[in-house]
Amino acid sequence: MSIAVHDCTPAALSTEGTMWKRITRSMLWTFVAAAAAVPAAAQQTVKLPSRDNVLRDRPTEVFRVGTVEGKDWEMFSGVRSVAFDRADNMYLLDTQNTRVVVFDAKGGFIRQFGKKGGGPGELQAPLAMDITSDGRVVVSDLGNRAFVVFERDGTYVRNIPFGEELGFPMAMTADRSGGIVTRSMPRPRADQPASAAGASPILRQPLAGTEPRTLYSVPVPAPRVIQNAGGGQRIAAINMDPIFSARPTFGVLPSGLALHHETEYAIRILDDNGKHVRTLARDITPRKVTKKDQEEWHEQRRRNEAQGTGATVVMSRTSPAGTSTTIGNRPPASMTFSMDDAQFAEFMSVVTAIRTDPLGRIWVQRRDRDGTAPGPIDLLMPDGRYIGTLPAQAMPNAVSRTGLAAWVVTDDELGVERVVVRRLPASWR
Repeated sequence: MSIAVHDCTPAALSTEGTMWKRITRSMLWTFVAAAAAVPAAAQQTVKLPSRDNVLRDRPTEVFRVGTVEGKDWEMFSGVRSVAFDRADNMYLLDTQNTRVVVFDAKGGFIRQFGKKGGGPGELQAPLAMDITSDGRVVVSDLGNRAFVVFERDGTYVRNIPFGEELGFPMAMTADRSGGIVTRSMPRPRADQPASAAGASPILRQPLAGTEPRTLYSVPVPAPRVIQNAGGGQRIAAINMDPIFSARPTFGVLPSGLALHHETEYAIRILDDNGKHVRTLARDITPRKVTKKDQEEWHEQRRRNEAQGTGATVVMSRTSPAGTSTTIGNRPPASMTFSMDDAQFAEFMSVVTAIRTDPLGRIWVQRRDRDGTAPGPIDLLMPDGRYIGTLPAQAMPNAVSRTGLAAWVVTDDELGVERVVVRRLPASWR
């Protein structure tokens, strides 16, 4: 969930281009979320076993980093991305501190790089990070509206500006060909009809700076206008999928992509050109959303906002002086009413997220029966081989080639962020 705020004064219009020419002294506030499912032609379907083969072995802890008090490099605030390089060094994107922190395979501190600012190698509102196949570190920075590229030692390489087709890159992962793949939400356009739907493309972006190529696209529903102050001064709109519906989630494979965006359990395998090759399916019936589910979701949302762990909020303000962007965990007070206006899906999506790892495995997080907590995780291969199912637990944030996995955890009492690294058991392979 994200909020994008655009301040479109007459002086700012010249810097934002012709897309804002129809706005005069206005502010467009938009909630942006994942797109609705898009139908596709039937392809080869691999039916996975209907019963879980539960993997009982547990990972063994290797190290953990993060503390409430200590040295600068071990105090985190907003770790949103974790990645391993080929040597099992671990890179953390510490968003509130606008930096990347690097640890070795035993948890020893190596270096940190990046700082707040809009200059070369500086970050304003970093949202995601990954490491390319040739070892470069790429940070998606909404504040600078660019992918910021570093060498593995932290040396700044270049910025790749977001094109208009990229809009707001809300998810990013490294491509095995040396570039990145990102899913983007379109920037709000004041000159398009209120009923017009857009599209959320999944694009391959080469680091050479050449134009990105669309691999897949899902539609974005037209926003619902929920507040209009009159006189063209302020418009508040919400653009989001119904709660408990499927949100597009993808991962890069050694060859192609794994993608999910449907209520049913249907993992689409795409080739390197975005062509749908096969679907991995399990016969799990989606559960109907009840009134109790809706009430519990609202209660959980309020608890998260009170603890500062709510949905990701991206605040972007454009003015004559330029564009500034910040990232937080709760919407401004004037916008909280919109969450109470949220709509709910009729059925809960079976799958909530997928992740891929360097060995080509697909980690499929299923929804628990209550609808809110992490459920079981299926481990699959792109050809349809079913490895087994892990008992209900959180998805790892990153997995290395040698079998290290990292989880970002938060201490419930102190609110301290830590990253725990564990060695995966052989049975999970």
